[in-house]
Amino acid sequence: MLGPGLAWAGPLDESAEFEGGSEATSIGLGWLFEGANRVDVEGEALLGGDITVLRTTVAYEQRRGEITLGATFGYTDIDIDYSPRTVTFPADRRESNRQAQIDLSWKATPVIELTGLVRGYEGFPDYRSVWIAEYYEQLFGFVPGYRDADPAGWALGAGAAWDLVPGTTRINFNLGYGEDEIVEGWSFGIGGLTSGRQRLETTSGGATWLQVIRGWLKMETSIRFQEITDRESRFQGQTNLAAALGPDWTLRVNAGATRERPSFEAYFVGVMVDYEFLPGWHVAVNSRYYEDSGEIESYGFSTAAPGLQAYELGASILYDKDDFAVRLYGGFYNTDFEPLTSTNNFFGNLYRDRDWWVTRIAVSYSF
Repeated sequence: MLGPGLAWAGPLDESAEFEGGSEATSIGLGWLFEGANRVDVEGEALLGGDITVLRTTVAYEQRRGEITLGATFGYTDIDIDYSPRTVTFPADRRESNRQAQIDLSWKATPVIELTGLVRGYEGFPDYRSVWIAEYYEQLFGFVPGYRDADPAGWALGAGAAWDLVPGTTRINFNLGYGEDEIVEGWSFGIGGLTSGRQRLETTSGGATWLQVIRGWLKMETSIRFQEITDRESRFQGQTNLAAALGPDWTLRVNAGATRERPSFEAYFVGVMVDYEFLPGWHVAVNSRYYEDSGEIESYGFSTAAPGLQAYELGASILYDKDDFAVRLYGGFYNTDFEPLTSTNNFFGNLYRDRDWWVTRIAVSYSF
């Protein structure tokens, strides 16, 4: 959790993270925390003037022999100053999202590890869904047959990792399936008020190749596909590099692209430089850039976002020594949308250019 989000970094054999962990000795509960344990806590704030997103995540992981069990719980608070261009009225709306995930992995052989997960959430997943829900509620909330938005979802996943050359080459495969109850669109049809699709089914999968090229250079290359109800397949490719430039300097670079027919394309790149200025103390600067061609619009009125260009600049300080680590991060995030069309002009203030401030604190403790 404390690692940089721009690129993979770290040894292919992660068991070193857990070596030397002590066992809890609480009276009567020592058996519950046998093995190697780790707790991660992260808080994040995304501030955009008329939009505030606050997110807190707590994760726990325990390794006992060949079995590793993990649990993650998250809570997100979303507050928007809804400001429409026409038809509806300004409003202040606040919503939340609760998430939970359970992971289980088993070291089946010295070179093969099997994993599985189950994940669920309840509530609005992002500020965009809150904005769109407010629009439809104001427009049709008084009409018989209208249903308030009640987003929720669940997913299952499974994977396998094969250490083709232990400590040097690892290949991962994963598959997943999930269903989401989304914020549906509403309109008047021949028979009166009608709604758009309420449930989306998603099938996904991918493969990742992790390789130590030299003792100072590591690479991760991944390909992924995703199929969502009523849409063409989406494919993504990404490469991450982590290079030790010296005893105290580390460079991480990632780049990738996404494609969905007939017209969606996205590209992204990120760079991070880390410097250990004292034993256990690191300072890092990072930047990333993202661009896409705009979401694929359905016929007629649409909530689809136009093309987007975005970049982020940030810096962090990390203390990581023995069983304790803490990272503080601050950054500037800019989003620049292309002009809207007549099909999605009603959401002009949702898809307007914004300057965001990002702050984050993450703490990790092993025992």
